[in-house]
Amino acid sequence: MPGGDGFLFEDGNDGASSLREMQRLILKAAHNADRIAPFLSGDDILEHPQHKHSRYIVDFYGVSDDRLGDWPDLTMLLREKVSKEREGTRLSELQWWCHERSRPALRTALVGLRYVFVHPFTSSYLAFARVPATTIVATPHCVFASEKFALFCVLQSRLHELWVKMTASTLEDRLRYAPSDCFETFPFPHEWKENEVLEQVGEEYYQFRAELMSRNAEGLTTTYNRFHNKYEENSEIKRLRDLHAQMDRAVLDAYGWTDLQPVHDFILEYVEEEDEEAGGRRKRKEPWRYRWVDEDHDEVLARLLELNRIRAEEEAQSAASNQPAKPAATRTRKSAKQAPPIAQRTLYQDPTE
Repeated sequence: MPGGDGFLFEDGNDGASSLREMQRLILKAAHNADRIAPFLSGDDILEHPQHKHSRYIVDFYGVSDDRLGDWPDLTMLLREKVSKEREGTRLSELQWWCHERSRPALRTALVGLRYVFVHPFTSSYLAFARVPATTIVATPHCVFASEKFALFCVLQSRLHELWVKMTASTLEDRLRYAPSDCFETFPFPHEWKENEVLEQVGEEYYQFRAELMSRNAEGLTTTYNRFHNKYEENSEIKRLRDLHAQMDRAVLDAYGWTDLQPVHDFILEYVEEEDEEAGGRRKRKEPWRYRWVDEDHDEVLARLLELNRIRAEEEAQSAASNQPAKPAATRTRKSAKQAPPIAQRTLYQDPTE
């Protein structure tokens, strides 16, 4: 979270420096590029076929104030623009070359990684993408500090999609992917990191989707609009559907749910709404979704919920057994509280560790 447009190089945004100005500064002093990084937005993730950034950001994270003079052009730019923006605001006491939130824990987690997976905070579809780890991702979009396609396989699967639709809030007709609700509560398969099938199937799906989007010059939203369109007959879109089914199958098997053989179909759902003009209720047609039929949908969700409950109980028991016993004289009786419907935030194991 930069806390000021003065950090940004982009075209067409009042208050920000243009990309032409950035190029001029790099030509003037090549080492200026060392403190300028790609800055990725949710629109970049969803709309660009290769998830390319449209903006850059000045980033002095980790630079002590006595070294700022090594980049006089950039410091002058920030002093003029950021200081002016923050004057009289709650950020006025923050050092003008520092971002409002620099996410040091995330930066530590990224050390040694070449790529990470990202997901926009709001989107019409579940849509994970892979970008270079050197990219700075704008808040509140999500970064997953892992290069494993096995992680992508699980997260992009219909199993995780069911979970997200149950736990996520919405903005208009879009999902809001909040990690605390959607990711940390999700019960991953045991030993998913070592599962070679998940890694292989996830990579195959991702690479095919990436090549398809590049060939068609279409981003994730357009691609998944076509994926869910009942009348879309393009052979490559059909192939993407087949690969998605293979990915789902691999994830089901990773849970040991080999007895499940879900059926896919195009389903048109309706939502009842108040009709103020007619003084009653009407049904609003939702878009087509290529998904599991309701019977399979409900069965998988029920199993995930039960697994969530078991993992949460195991965590609670483990935590209780590791707590030192209190002296008898200081023990107090506490009233029992009913467990929440979605159990502990960290249920099993942090999948990005």
